Amino acid sequence: MNRIQPTTKPHELIKSSTNPHHSWLLRKLISTLNAANITAIHIVTKSGDRIAIGHPNSDVAAPVIKLKRNRAILKSSVNGLLGWAESYMAGDWECDSLITLTDWAMYNEDALRTAFAGRSISALINRIWHRLNDNSKRGSRKNIAYHYDLGNNFYQEWLDETMTYSSALFEDTSLTLAQAQNAKYQRILSMSEAKSGDRILEIGCGWGGFAETVSEQDNLSLYGVTLSKEQLAYANHRVAQLEANDRIKLAFQDYRDIDQTFERIVSIEMFEAVGEAHWDTYFQKLYASLKPGGTAVLQIICIEPKRFENYRNNADFIQRYIFPGGMLPTAEKVRDLTQAHGMHMEEQLEFGLDYAETLRQWRETFMQRWESIKPQGYDERFKRMWEYYLAYCESGFRYRSIDVRLFKIRKPLCCSLLSSTQTQKQGEPNANTTPHSVPTHGHHG
Repeated sequence: MNRIQPTTKPHELIKSSTNPHHSWLLRKLISTLNAANITAIHIVTKSGDRIAIGHPNSDVAAPVIKLKRNRAILKSSVNGLLGWAESYMAGDWECDSLITLTDWAMYNEDALRTAFAGRSISALINRIWHRLNDNSKRGSRKNIAYHYDLGNNFYQEWLDETMTYSSALFEDTSLTLAQAQNAKYQRILSMSEAKSGDRILEIGCGWGGFAETVSEQDNLSLYGVTLSKEQLAYANHRVAQLEANDRIKLAFQDYRDIDQTFERIVSIEMFEAVGEAHWDTYFQKLYASLKPGGTAVLQIICIEPKRFENYRNNADFIQRYIFPGGMLPTAEKVRDLTQAHGMHMEEQLEFGLDYAETLRQWRETFMQRWESIKPQGYDERFKRMWEYYLAYCESGFRYRSIDVRLFKIRKPLCCSLLSSTQTQKQGEPNANTTPHSVPTHGHHG
């Protein structure tokens, strides 16, 4: 689904209120939004005035924002789009359907980004904050704990029974979420070409879902690493219940400290937490940890190329509040890193719309289970932060601002040439091992 451009013209704008009693900040916001040529949105003020802004468009529903506190306008004026998210978390505004609003925001993303650009001081502060969360070994432990060590009970409330916190693969629309998660694991195993006797390294083993899948195969073993103590405790307990638990070993270990080699490597939505400064280190470790001829299958969330520069220079809501230190690559960057470190990109599978469906089910379950989650010590601000996060991501995948892909990578059998070519720098691709050009396979056509 490509992003559809507005079909109406600027002169078809709905006339917005010009009530002189509205605050200067509100009038400024109305003026900014009207100038941005956005599709229709309605703002209801504290006094009950309903302000219609933008032009009608049948391709996207018009959300209704109800202001509860005037500081919502102030926050957006100071901190742009991030300020709107922060004011939602604070309860300064509400809407009948948050997903309608985030869909609208993604549809109008380019116009909104332009309209709210230039908040240089707040943007600089957020950028500095993001860079302070560098994923050094110590920083990685802190950043992973921030998100994944909220408690296993928290995640058990709204994840499916496989305890999988990554996109499912809906090969059939009739699949339940758990079935689609298992379908994803089976597809990864198939892409890896794992065969009897192989050892698999899993970088970022989560709660042990893929490890359990591997344990069900004949004569395959897995070594998984994680930096989440909560996940490791859960996964080790899970593995202990398996018949083939002697073939599964999980450890609290940074991927940079792995010193073994494996026939296969799997990493499911872990690369996003590596941080751009460490991307080369990650791919160097992939190369060093794979045996010649071995394969790696990486599931990675990727960002649209045209969004990348703005994204990397401005910490967004996810980087600020959900995944500190995180950074999404473009698919092209993953390909370039693969080639730069002497490996071949053999296959890609896109399934971003499946992630939108995965997130929809997570979001709905999260909201349904809130009364069970709340007694664990979480407040309304936490609830609204997670609701916004899940809806924001769901809309991002639906409108293709972000995507998720499986990348199949192979280390060439002739990798020994790398060490014998004196003119080649460490990590550069060998001139004799040009990566294959393989078409991208789209799950949704």
